[in-house]
Amino acid sequence: MVKNLIICEGKNDKKFLEELLEDLKIDNIVVQFLGRDAKNKSSIFKREKYHRIKKEVGTIYRNLLIMFDSDYEKNDAKYGGYINSEEEIKLLIDDLELQDYADYYIVCDPNNKNGYLESLILSTIPKKEKECIESFINCSNFKDKEKDKAILNQIYKLGYPNEPYNFLHIHYKSLRDKLLMFS
Repeated sequence: MVKNLIICEGKNDKKFLEELLEDLKIDNIVVQFLGRDAKNKSSIFKREKYHRIKKEVGTIYRNLLIMFDSDYEKNDAKYGGYINSEEEIKLLIDDLELQDYADYYIVCDPNNKNGYLESLILSTIPKKEKECIESFINCSNFKDKEKDKAILNQIYKLGYPNEPYNFLHIHYKSLRDKLLMFS
C-alpha cells in the first residue's frame, strides 16, 4: 500500500496527529516533523528542507500534506498570521513544483485564525475551563508564556487525563475532513 506523508513543525504536532489518525482509523499516513533544527516556523518554508521529500512524493509517498501553525502576525510580519502563512505555503508548493501532490493545513484557533495547535485544542473546551487555564498561565511564573506551547499542552493533558482530545468537536471538523480526504 502506498502511503501519504504529513510534514509538521514539531514533536507535539506529530503526537497529536498520530492520536487523531488513530482515532479516525487511518493507517496509510506517515507523520514526520522537520527535525531538531526546526527552531521556528520559518523552517517550514525553507526550500532546502524539501530536497529529499520532493524526490519521495509521487514515488514512495502518493501525496504530501504540510501542516503548520498560523502563529501571530504581530510576532512575525513575514510568516505570522493566517493570510501570510497561506501565501507563503502556496509559494513553497509552487516553487517545489508539487502542485499535483501537495496540500496544506494551517492550525489555529478557528474563531480568530491565529495561534497554534494548543490554541486549537483550547478552543474545544468549555469557555470557563479555557479561562481557568489562561488565568493560571497569566498568574504563573512561567518565563515565556507566549511561546512555550509545551506548558499549555501539559496543562491540558493533566486537566483532561481520560479524554485528552474531543476529536468530535466542531473545531476539529476541517482537520478531520482534510485527513479523511487525504487518506
